[in-house]
Amino acid sequence: MRKSRIIIPAMLLSLSMGAATAAEAAKYCQGDHLHYGFSDSFKSKRQAMRDAVKSWASFTAFEYGPEWARWRLSINRSVKCGRENGLWRCNIQSTPCRRAKRGERGKYK
Repeated sequence: MRKSRIIIPAMLLSLSMGAATAAEAAKYCQGDHLHYGFSDSFKSKRQAMRDAVKSWASFTAFEYGPEWARWRLSINRSVKCGRENGLWRCNIQSTPCRRAKRGERGKYK
């Protein structure tokens, strides 16, 4: 009975790790091509970051379509936020990615 208490959690852990790897592999990215986003000045860093992501997503959607405009799916992310005169501004960059379509293979990740 004790063995099953150890084996089952170990199996669940290995399955969840496999799912994370499969989700990561299901991206189709724009090689090393970077897109940039810039925020206006805000009282909080969170608001500035949200505005920068909105800027990044807006241009990415314009250039490639809305399926590419998901910051969370992008890779090679860089975020630089700073405070000046009590207000926050953020500059971000990353490589756009989208979810891969079933059976899709290409030169990108």
